[in-house]
Amino acid sequence: MVVKKHSELDVDDLVRIVKLKQQAWPKYSIYEHLKWISENLKPDDLHCWVEDFSAYCNMFNIEIELDGVKQNALGLGNLCSGNNRGAGALLMKRVMNDPVYPLLSFCNYDLVSYYKYFGWEFIHRSRCEFTIDLTDLRVMYYGPQFNKIKYTGNKI
Repeated sequence: MVVKKHSELDVDDLVRIVKLKQQAWPKYSIYEHLKWISENLKPDDLHCWVEDFSAYCNMFNIEIELDGVKQNALGLGNLCSGNNRGAGALLMKRVMNDPVYPLLSFCNYDLVSYYKYFGWEFIHRSRCEFTIDLTDLRVMYYGPQFNKIKYTGNKI
């Protein structure tokens, strides 16, 4: 498993990441993927991938509130895998072993069961207070139990 800060990526890494992302989200051009990365990731945000670039995600530090108590967490984004079955599972297990909890991710409806398979919890919108548009997204969470979650960031 490879983990690099955004500031440590070289051009070859970035090209391979974008090619994998384009397999998962083909409606976006290579330029649009590059633009999203440059506009949304900070130097300390992390890129994680399986050595052969068969699965990828990024992680970023966020602050959330669980039942009114602020705490640090990791946001998980852009989880995608290529043709290597099992590569996504390797990556997910690595992410879940990170010492910083809880983990928060937003995904399409068709990935909810995938996250649940790894022990993530689907969070109903009635328990969420977010400043981002969740119209087509589902909130997935891994960490200690709570009644209400609040996230005022703009990264998904």
